[in-house]
Amino acid sequence: MTAIVFPHACCNDGIITDLSGHGCIPGNLGLGELHSHFIVTDKESRMLSTNQKIAVLAHDNKTSGAWDDELQRMLWAFDSTGKMIHGSIPAERISGLGSAASKNTGNLAGQVPDMSFFPESGKWTDNGITTLPNGIMIQAFRRTIANDSRTGYSMTTPTNYPIAFPNGVWAVLCTKTTYVQIIASCESVTKQGFNVVTVKAVEAPTTESTINFLAIGY
Repeated sequence: MTAIVFPHACCNDGIITDLSGHGCIPGNLGLGELHSHFIVTDKESRMLSTNQKIAVLAHDNKTSGAWDDELQRMLWAFDSTGKMIHGSIPAERISGLGSAASKNTGNLAGQVPDMSFFPESGKWTDNGITTLPNGIMIQAFRRTIANDSRTGYSMTTPTNYPIAFPNGVWAVLCTKTTYVQIIASCESVTKQGFNVVTVKAVEAPTTESTINFLAIGY
């Protein structure tokens, strides 16, 4: 085996002992030419492409990147935690990512909405409102509604939503939380409100009761 021996180095039957310029490099393996593609300084190591126009960089502070010598700019760079701080990699080139990784944030077709597209107000109060990304609005609210003191007589109470629906209403549902003797229904529904009709079905010592409402519109 032929070998190139650099000064101040020992060579033992062609075994490589050092690639920093002091060592034994088997000439018939072509490692002498390979060595010209590595540049090591006190703070940085570079591995050059065959045409020496692209360099992969590794720094002592654990940052890394790739440099295009022809364009004189960084192609990509990572900080010491492995986070990419410059450049981009197409999502389809990274294993383990689902299809959502290639979608933009938004509420249009082919987009993925984030929580900013689910606004809500009045959580855990008597006037809860939330809106979905497609514009559907859900309102859950509680009201105290009067009823006629006489059994079998109805009473109508106009009631507004916490906020008016901008376009239309699909349904308004109600359920009572007090006095089972009082029957309630939601009628004459509009975008602004509806009528609550109550009837005392059997004798009960009350002229009002608490009702929960659920309204769905857009």
